[in-house]
Amino acid sequence: GDWAPAVVHAPYGAGDWGDNVVIIADPAPAPLLRTEFDIEGPIESARLYIAAGGIVEARLNGAPVGDEVLSVGTTDYGERVQYATHDVADQLSDGPNALAFELGRGFYALTTSTSWNWEDAPWHADPTVRAVLRIVSADGTVREVATDSSWLAADGPTRFDSMYEGDTYDARLERRGHDLPGYDASDWHPAREVDGPPGALVPRTQPPVRITDTFAPTQITEPDPGVFVAHFPRQIAGWARIFVEGPAGSQVTLRYSERLLADGNLDLSTGFTGGDFQTDRYTLAGTGDTETWESAFSYKGFAYVEITGWPDGAPTVDDIEGRLLHTDVAATGAFSSSTELFNTIH
Repeated sequence: GDWAPAVVHAPYGAGDWGDNVVIIADPAPAPLLRTEFDIEGPIESARLYIAAGGIVEARLNGAPVGDEVLSVGTTDYGERVQYATHDVADQLSDGPNALAFELGRGFYALTTSTSWNWEDAPWHADPTVRAVLRIVSADGTVREVATDSSWLAADGPTRFDSMYEGDTYDARLERRGHDLPGYDASDWHPAREVDGPPGALVPRTQPPVRITDTFAPTQITEPDPGVFVAHFPRQIAGWARIFVEGPAGSQVTLRYSERLLADGNLDLSTGFTGGDFQTDRYTLAGTGDTETWESAFSYKGFAYVEITGWPDGAPTVDDIEGRLLHTDVAATGAFSSSTELFNTIH
């Protein structure tokens, strides 16, 4: 009672704050957004336009919208913001429909420190999405379902994501059915409208990033008790997909590296100065069935994956896959020679 009121010296970032002040705090979980709408009668076409600050995983009536990943595309958000276009006519139904997004931080909302200072970019902010679903009915009527404050939001099962540090996912917190009509969203809250990135809105012109190949490991070794290392046949950019069964709350940790030490453990001498470089964590829901998971908001460079916390003894080569990510450009040529070294490099 005898305390004096706090004194406001200046708004954040001005006056006594100085320049480039960063408040260190754990980032919020990846948000989920959803809306429902009705369709009456046949439709002629339906296109979904999505722009984002960060990464958007889009789902419509219980299924992914397209097969691209790390969408929409990273730019200098002060100059331009790309939007992707999806033909979703086949995913819509007569009657109630549901559209849902999960937002990752990408480079736009990166909070972990990096050598390239993404976290200090002038356009840095929390993940955001702008989307319009444009439906043309068979009689020519046009209807638009657009992101606004009527949408509902909630925290999702991705509890942490960083392009360089990896994803942390708790399957116990999945909101099953949130991407279907009729879902009970009574504990969700209204979405918040924000300005979004300041750059000009432009169509994406490059091909999207997709999973272009999947590899099985050649072997799994155990350099230390309980520490398993999956060896993949080539170095790739991407992530691992796991197939695991175990009790609820068990956490599997995946760490990625391009090289091994002499003792068979990962060589983590990357020079990265942040936290857990290239590390995914998955907490099991404990459904009694095999749970399949892969990260969605970070990618890694690796030929080896360290696996710890596996709930059922030792993982096998059937329990993990390497997923190759690449801009999905068409191959227009090939190379081969009589020198195996050249072929290997190619």
